[in-house]
Parts: sequence; C-alpha cells; structure tokens
Amino acid sequence: MKTRIYYRSHFIKFVLLICLLIGILLIGFRAVSVTAGHTEVFDSQEKYYTSIIVTSGDTLWTIADEYMGNHYDQASDYIEEVVSINQLQSDTIHAGESLVIPYFK
Repeated sequence: MKTRIYYRSHFIKFVLLICLLIGILLIGFRAVSVTAGHTEVFDSQEKYYTSIIVTSGDTLWTIADEYMGNHYDQASDYIEEVVSINQLQSDTIHAGESLVIPYFK
C-alpha cells in the first residue's frame, strides 16, 4: 500500500513537471515567434512624394529605376504603389502626364 502511494505521488509530480516544462516551452516559442515577426530593420530615411511630368520615352519601369532606391524588394512593388497613388487604370503612361512619385530621403 505504501509503495503504491509512493509511486502515485511520484507519478503526479512527474506529470506536473512535464506540464510545467511544456508550458515554459510554449511561452518560449511564443516569445520567439513574436520577436521574429518584428526583425525588420527600420531605415532612418523617410518617404516623401514629388510630382513629375512624364516625358517621351518614360515608362513606369524607368521611373522606378530612378526613384525606388533600395526600399522595395522589386520594381513591380514600386510600380504597383505608383499606379495606386495616381489611380491609373493600367501601367501605360503618356508624355505630358503628371504623376506623384514616392521616394526616400
């Protein structure tokens, strides 16, 4: 009888220890996942906007090459923003058009 009580108390302690370890691991994983989502490096440069007049031969790609810098992963991301800002119906632009262009300084 004493042996049974002894093993039962050790089993309960073992189960509680396992639960505690699992809880600590879950909290640790949660902390790591939260901080991993915020590893983005914040650039001290600020975003500005300027207005340009499209000249003959300009495309959104050439404008992106000139203004996007290294703040966008791809030129297509920058072009998508320019299209959105200017409420363009397509990615075709014409000489004489005025566009608002984002840039970093």
